[in-house]
Amino acid sequence: MKLPILDVSKGSLRRINESLTQLQPKRGTCSLDSGGVNTTTTVTDPRVGQDSVILLSPTSSAASSENWYISAVNDGSFVVTHSAAGTSRTFGYAII
Repeated sequence: MKLPILDVSKGSLRRINESLTQLQPKRGTCSLDSGGVNTTTTVTDPRVGQDSVILLSPTSSAASSENWYISAVNDGSFVVTHSAAGTSRTFGYAII
């Protein structure tokens, strides 16, 4: 995402507000349920871009003890790599 260069001296408050709005994180939730076999979960969200930063936060006790990392970020999705377990783990995420 490219943000415009703004000249504050021109009083472009609307353009400044639009640019700042683009910087606000977008929020969502996801559940990682591998069924004891899979070690990756793809989360589809059209707000994700290749240069997005994904912040993942555990929201269940099972998720808090999980070893995980974001292994890929693509246009419209990201991939979480985690251990294989039959327990569902719930995370919240923010897209920046």
